[in-house]
Amino acid sequence: MPSHVDYGPHAPSLIVFLLTLMVFASPASDWWSSLAPPWYVPFALWALIIAAIAASARRLARNEI
Repeated sequence: MPSHVDYGPHAPSLIVFLLTLMVFASPASDWWSSLAPPWYVPFALWALIIAAIAASARRLARNEI
């Protein structure tokens, strides 16, 4: 039995997409926005998502070599 399971090259992108939906388009977004966070929190969340996408793309490019 193989010790390494390959979920495909697009699995990290799918995970980032689902986490983005959970943060911005679910009832959880109403909860964290009702906490009255500082104005920069949505921008920081988007920056984290962009960084995760960049890391995923870098990993995908490295695996294609």
